[in-house]
Parts: sequence; C-alpha cells; structure tokens
Amino acid sequence: MEFKIKYNKWSNFLFFVEMLSGWNTRLSPSSICNYWETQFGKLSSKEKNALNLFKRACINYQHSKNFFREAFFNKENPWQYLKNNMSLERYNILYNAYQVLKNKFKQIYETDLSKIKSWRSVLPVEKNEKIIFKKLNFLYNTNLSFDDQSVDVYIMLSSPKRTDALAMQNSKSIILELSQQKQTPNSIKHVMCLIWHEVIHLYFERKYYYQLIQKKIANKKKQDKIKELTACSLFPRGVLAQDFFGLNHNLQNSIHYKVSKLASEKIVNLSKKYIREKQYFDESYIKRINLIISRF
Repeated sequence: MEFKIKYNKWSNFLFFVEMLSGWNTRLSPSSICNYWETQFGKLSSKEKNALNLFKRACINYQHSKNFFREAFFNKENPWQYLKNNMSLERYNILYNAYQVLKNKFKQIYETDLSKIKSWRSVLPVEKNEKIIFKKLNFLYNTNLSFDDQSVDVYIMLSSPKRTDALAMQNSKSIILELSQQKQTPNSIKHVMCLIWHEVIHLYFERKYYYQLIQKKIANKKKQDKIKELTACSLFPRGVLAQDFFGLNHNLQNSIHYKVSKLASEKIVNLSKKYIREKQYFDESYIKRINLIISRF
C-alpha cells in the first residue's frame, strides 16, 4: 500500500473555487470561506459573478467533476487541456473567471505554500501499514493485495479550525484539507488516521460490505450512514486509531456529527467486539448498528 503525498497549484485552485462557489456539495465550505474572508476581505460583485459563471459552466458539463479533476489535478497545464476538450465559449467563461479570481487565490496559496510543503515532508507516517491493511481486509471480508494498492493524497488549503479528508472514488485519490493545521505528534497521527478512513471508502467497503448493506437496508441515506459510521468506528477516532496510533480520544466527542456520543460509544464497542472475537462485518453487525442508530 503506497501513499503518494502530493500538492500542486492547480488542484488547490479548483478546490478554492469549489469551496467559494459551493459547487461541490460533499465539501463543507463555511469554515474555510469565513477564514479566507478574514485574509482577503469580502468578495466583490465581479468576483462573485465570476464564481457563479465558473460553477454553472462546470455543473452543465457532462461528467463535470471527473473531467475537471483530471484537468486540474493531473495536467501540468490545465488550461490547454480544457481548451482542447471543450467548446471555446465554455473555455473562455472558465478562463475569464480565473483571471478575475487569480489574485485572491494567489494571496491564499502563497501564504500557505510553505505549510503545505512542511506537511508533505512529514507524511506518510510509515507505521504498521501491512498489519492495518490485513486487519481491514479481514473486517471487510476482502482479499486485496497490499503490494498492488496505491493512493494519491493531495494536500489542500484549509482553515485553522478544520482538518478533513475526502475520497475521490473514480481516481482512487484523497483530498486533505490540511495546510493550516498545526504539526504536533498527535496531529500527524490524526492525519494518518484520516487517510486510513478514506482508504476504507476507496478500497475495502465496496467489495462486499456495502453490497451487503444494500441487501439488508432499503433506505439509501441509511445505507450510507451505516457505511460511514462503520468506518468511523475504526478511523480516525475509533478502535484502530487507538490500537495502531495510540490516539485515545475517550470519545469526548462523537465519532461523527450525525450521531450522539452515546451512540458513538456503542458503535465503537460493537466494532471492538467483532475485532476481539475475530469476526468480519456481517448481517448481524449491520442489524445491530442500525438498531443503535435508531435508538440513540
């Protein structure tokens, strides 16, 4: 399992636009946008209009997120790639919006760049990867090869109050909102636990476990909630974070904002029981975690 820690200007620009425009609904922009406003002031009407134009041009483009991530994450010159692969009219909308927004972005990116580089120098923490991988293979009833898996981890801009991660399934990569997080031994360990949480989403849960959830639970929102809380019971604040990184949070807060502290404790204890008794996550686990969510 190889973690390829990366950063680049253009992936951060796309992230910057996604957050300010609210284009990507899987991200939570309020904290970071409020922080950026303290750095560069309120957006002008012209800048807000540029954001809306960029957002609309992206949303209306077929397969937009994957296409634009390919351009801004993987291409040395995303603008040439866009120009070659879309109409000139749409390209001009995007490039003109960039021209309006580039100074605000430059201010934030250049301020945080040294911190991004610093985080790049301390990640990944090479600790028990094969053992963790083997444990996840067992719990999720998969048979993945450790040596055949890799994941690109992109370090992104962040606010001082928020560190988060997001798995990008199609590209087998992870976004880390990280730049403003202070580096301490525990914060570095926590970031590795965030990465492992997203690795669960990228590799382990899709092979068997999520399909089993879909068979047993009809409601799509509840399916996703069970999937997420199962991963949360392990990393970044759960039992495997404690076992392998020594992060004993004592569940002072819940493992996820959508469940109570009491529910968190019961879900973590359920996963501990399965690990202790050497059982993989099965129909009974799904039934019991669903009951916990319903009652607490």
